[in-house]
Amino acid sequence: MTENTAAAAVLPWYCVQLILDTIEELPSSPSSSFPPPSQPPLSRTDCVHRLHLMLISTLPSLPLEILERCLESVRGVLVGYSKEVVEEGGRGKDEERKKELVRTLFELLSSDGMGEGEKEVGVKWWYENLELIRAVGGEMDKGGRGEQLVLESRL
Repeated sequence: MTENTAAAAVLPWYCVQLILDTIEELPSSPSSSFPPPSQPPLSRTDCVHRLHLMLISTLPSLPLEILERCLESVRGVLVGYSKEVVEEGGRGKDEERKKELVRTLFELLSSDGMGEGEKEVGVKWWYENLELIRAVGGEMDKGGRGEQLVLESRL
């Protein structure tokens, strides 16, 4: 990594690290400041899930130099979801969260918003972690049309 690319990766990694730190530091009880008082407080599980989705949403905008590092953080999230015991809200909501996480990951890794090099890294990572992804999201397909979630590199 050259000095210029290292400098360009500092701000994006700071943002990723801020999300990861927020997840770790999230209190176990709902916050009275979020969401606004007009809405019911979110459970810790809902807040963490939203932060996980936010982490995944950063992938297309990350430079290649830190994409793999962030994907390893996403892998840690998936490992957590694969071991997760339902804490609240019933099994159905838990399964919805897992499927949403995997579907969002798939959509972003397969989006045109990723550069060629980044997409290649994302596709490789997807297939290296496919067993874990299936453990979290089950055998998912594209929008219920029976087409398996398959990532392809444009190269």
